[in-house]
Amino acid sequence: MEGGSLFISLNISVFSWLESAFIDCGFDDVTPISLKRNDLAIKLNEVKPKYVFIHSEFYSCVTPYMMGCLLKKFPKLNIIVVNFGNFHDGNAGHFIFHGANSYLGLNYGINKFKEGLKIIKAGQVYYSPGVEQQISDLDEIPNYKKEITKRQWQVLLFICNGYKKDEIIVNLGIKKRTVDTHIYNLKKLFYARNWVDLPNKAVCMGWIRKEDLGIKNIEIKTPQLFLKKKRKKIAPVNGGGIVNQRNLSKYG
Repeated sequence: MEGGSLFISLNISVFSWLESAFIDCGFDDVTPISLKRNDLAIKLNEVKPKYVFIHSEFYSCVTPYMMGCLLKKFPKLNIIVVNFGNFHDGNAGHFIFHGANSYLGLNYGINKFKEGLKIIKAGQVYYSPGVEQQISDLDEIPNYKKEITKRQWQVLLFICNGYKKDEIIVNLGIKKRTVDTHIYNLKKLFYARNWVDLPNKAVCMGWIRKEDLGIKNIEIKTPQLFLKKKRKKIAPVNGGGIVNQRNLSKYG
């Protein structure tokens, strides 16, 4: 039914535990689904739901990021995250940072869960107590692009173009410890698990544009450590993959 509600979970049987709570709070048109990617997009286009409830474990530990990708395609979705206790409140804020409107946690009891449902049904935003405290401690909801410094953007741009840590150090003329700090902060901001995950998220979420990748206008500087070991000039990595100075200057 167009304008209804969807409950997205890989295990749709979990909805049976909550169905009576949803009905008691006025959500009597909720359809549980376990669709992903293109199938989910087709369903969203078909249903045009007023509310989208998504299980916090739908994409395991990367659900906040994948939810952000979904919102990029469907920016008007009203997404409410339902957590069964697997996500700690300290991490739960990432759902909000990636665009969720509300957050319901069952670890606070069914009465609090129903209270949240009623608030959402009334058209307001609701966060479970622990998440609400986390958000209230902030001056504003973090804007990833706004919060990243110019130097962090430079490091991120090099990473997304396939550069290794030693190559970033020599090109930016900064210490290894400084690069490590920038990478740590970037992974924290993007909720990235590792070095590979960071550029994937940055590109998918639009913080690094595809036209900023694989640019070959400036020859990469080779770390002296490599020069001493090889005793000859090393060809640019990836067949000459380098960063365009004009594009790099935009970020610092």
